[in-house]
Amino acid sequence: MIQLGKSTTEVEKTKYEEMWSIPSYGDISPGANIADAFAKISGCKPGETLIDLGTGSGKAALRLQNHYRLKVLTLDITTKCMVPDAFDLFGKTHTEACLWGDWPETANIRSGSGLDPLDYAYCCDVMEHIPPEFTMLCLANMFRAARHVFIQVDVEQEGWGRLINETLHLTVMPFEWWRDHIAEFGEILDCRDMIAKIRRSIFYVRSNSCQ
Repeated sequence: MIQLGKSTTEVEKTKYEEMWSIPSYGDISPGANIADAFAKISGCKPGETLIDLGTGSGKAALRLQNHYRLKVLTLDITTKCMVPDAFDLFGKTHTEACLWGDWPETANIRSGSGLDPLDYAYCCDVMEHIPPEFTMLCLANMFRAARHVFIQVDVEQEGWGRLINETLHLTVMPFEWWRDHIAEFGEILDCRDMIAKIRRSIFYVRSNSCQ
């Protein structure tokens, strides 16, 4: 839907605030569901820093901080989607921004690490929502912000958007496309095409930009 006079960020923020106003949209948290697999793949340790990019309900951030004792930061285009427990824990340090914005330095400062990169960027079921013209910029930002990046991406279209007459998945690409583009930013340490099981692909990558 074209909204004259509004920036892409404003349009996307309005869209997702409307989408998250439907309570059932947040019933399932793909990021929380894959958190244990991330911990196993990454070998993360208590006290390490992580930013949850596209935090959504905050259920993944809660799992990663409370169970794995990571120091978690959150970022999303809106805060209106967080469950109360997540807002209580992360609301004061939450970064409200789009992934293609200039957020990495702010996030690193809020981690208490100065301008040092974070240990991990965690981005689950977000990249398929990004307008195609911003996809590479979003990837560049996350690899600029963290030493290791974990990405889970849905490689198929979705059905929720029709409830608000919108399309939510704007960058729908196969596993190979994501693998090749992500490889431009770092060394892929683990990648799995899991479309047969969960229609998603996952990637764990060491950043070329910060070590």
